[in-house]
Amino acid sequence: MITLENLTLSNPGEVLAVCGLFVLATRQDREATLAWTDNGAVIATAQTLETLLQTVVDASLKFNDNGVGQEPTHISLGTFTLDWWTSKAPRSKFWAGRVTAATLIPKLHKACQELGIIDWRASVACDQTYGIDPYAVWTAIDLGWSPNNQDANISARPWIELLAIIGVQGFSPIIASRQLHYHLWQTPLTLLPARLVFRGASKQGVPIDNQHWQATVLKKGKFSVTQFANKE
Repeated sequence: MITLENLTLSNPGEVLAVCGLFVLATRQDREATLAWTDNGAVIATAQTLETLLQTVVDASLKFNDNGVGQEPTHISLGTFTLDWWTSKAPRSKFWAGRVTAATLIPKLHKACQELGIIDWRASVACDQTYGIDPYAVWTAIDLGWSPNNQDANISARPWIELLAIIGVQGFSPIIASRQLHYHLWQTPLTLLPARLVFRGASKQGVPIDNQHWQATVLKKGKFSVTQFANKE
């Protein structure tokens, strides 16, 4: 049983990071379930949080390098394939310019390896970030320019960002009119119904508990970032 407490459910990055952990758990345990609490989440599985994080740390990265500014068709993180930016969930791609999945994901993965598995919500200085975590801020001043062309770093949480990227692969959040939508639930669900409920689909006999959250996606130059969500 993995119990995650003191989460900010209005933070799309933290929510999708939990979804990413759940996706990883289901790779070894198809009967694993996910339920949300008032301030956290519970993943019912025999695995531990440390085991799941170590799996990511130990995973090798493989991808095709298509050149500067060109997206890879997919990235293999161990046995897990990431490719949602091509067609599955392209609106969830918040990076732009010279930042691609082929530059961002390896940097996040390396940062996670350096941080280790003690604190999956720790912050470090990064020169690239996904933009899904509203807690990620410019370390100097927010001018909206690209970190590729400036001597600046971002105080970001690599584990949140990388796990959220895995979460997007598994849950494909709906983004429409620059609003990111997600639904949370308190009844334990396995992966397939959890995906459906997350995207707003009703499942007979499973209460959604009216937990529809909506976050604005802002433009910062060429990049996009999320704000904290409001419960609708």
